[in-house]
Amino acid sequence: MQDLFIDAETVYERVQAGAKLIDVRSEPEFAQVAVPGAIHVPLHLLPLKIFEHVKPDDTVICYCLSGARSDQATRWLRQNGVAEAYNGGGVYPLLDAFDVAEDD
Repeated sequence: MQDLFIDAETVYERVQAGAKLIDVRSEPEFAQVAVPGAIHVPLHLLPLKIFEHVKPDDTVICYCLSGARSDQATRWLRQNGVAEAYNGGGVYPLLDAFDVAEDD
């Protein structure tokens, strides 16, 4: 299967153009730090909850901590009719691309 990863700068550009950003990490991870505007749908709830937030014709970019869970989510979305689903990788490069200061 093709590599569905896109880099953080491309994620930023696509979100600015209207792509939906999905955080698939756990609730505690999301509460600790998240990209502003991201929709939280934990990976284990993706099949139950994702279509409350996205339509099959949306551009969807998933992210997690390292890119592994978001890869799973991206592949699941592609297999379930979301043709424009991408893996945005890990949260910290995205925070840099979105120029978000982390709380110390």
